[in-house]
Amino acid sequence: MNLTKLWDVGTNLSFIAAGITTVVLLGDSGAVSWLFMFSMLLLTIGSGIFHAEIFKYPIGNHLDVGAMYFTSLVLLTVAVSTYTKQVNMGDTLVMAVLFIAPLFIWFFRFYLKNIKMEYKIAAIFVTILLTAEFRQAVLGSSVEWIYLLIALQLMIFAVIFRLVLNDKKYPWSHGVWHLVSAAGLAYFYAGLRLIPISV
Repeated sequence: MNLTKLWDVGTNLSFIAAGITTVVLLGDSGAVSWLFMFSMLLLTIGSGIFHAEIFKYPIGNHLDVGAMYFTSLVLLTVAVSTYTKQVNMGDTLVMAVLFIAPLFIWFFRFYLKNIKMEYKIAAIFVTILLTAEFRQAVLGSSVEWIYLLIALQLMIFAVIFRLVLNDKKYPWSHGVWHLVSAAGLAYFYAGLRLIPISV
């Protein structure tokens, strides 16, 4: 395994590291936090398998991209959960995500196959942000919004970075994209979890 491939595989550890660190720093607990860490673990494994070329194409690619959509679905679900009047919705959310995930992944991965992955991921995160923004406007809260703004900036940078820099011309760029994306996902989760639940 050459250095570039080792870099691409190794930087995937940033996903699970960011997931665990964020949950621990927030003092978060319950099914939703485990679901988030599980989704980040899937990203680490899926992308790691793809870059290590353990399986023939396109199996690794499906695992990689599928994990991205799964994590996006988890964050979208967390954003929607801030509207509920029930404080503990963890188990219900986990079951809902696991049930919807195959359809969600199929729709974005295969049904919208003619649209670049980066654009689809960006669209999902814009939806998450708008969902959170409306909730923030209702609550008049601002602290959590700082986290979401940081997350937005990181994800926008990640998408533009991915679209502009070609992996073949800049072989180190994909690993940097992993690191920035991991940080963006962590900030998104933190911002969403800090939004007060409806009372």
